[in-house]
Amino acid sequence: MEPETLPKNTYDPFCLTIGETRKNRIVNAAKNSEMRPWLLDYLIVTLSKCNRPTERHFIYVALGEIGGEKSTAAVQRGLSDRSRFARKGARQAWKQLGHEL
Repeated sequence: MEPETLPKNTYDPFCLTIGETRKNRIVNAAKNSEMRPWLLDYLIVTLSKCNRPTERHFIYVALGEIGGEKSTAAVQRGLSDRSRFARKGARQAWKQLGHEL
């Protein structure tokens, strides 16, 4: 595990960090056509403000699973993310979106 992927704070009950479980819930909720646009915007805005590589990793993966033009654009930017672990998520999502590296 890379030191940069470790949480910066101790557990916070109000934290809404996106990890694997939350990513799965978001992807399932995005199957609802009324929720999908809002969730895509939420993920993309969160991605732009997120300093945690692990969270960015799971956001990229979620975007890859949800799909669409907005997801593709955000994932493409993620291919040059400063974190190796976040880039790994972006590469995985890129493939899910039907692209080759």
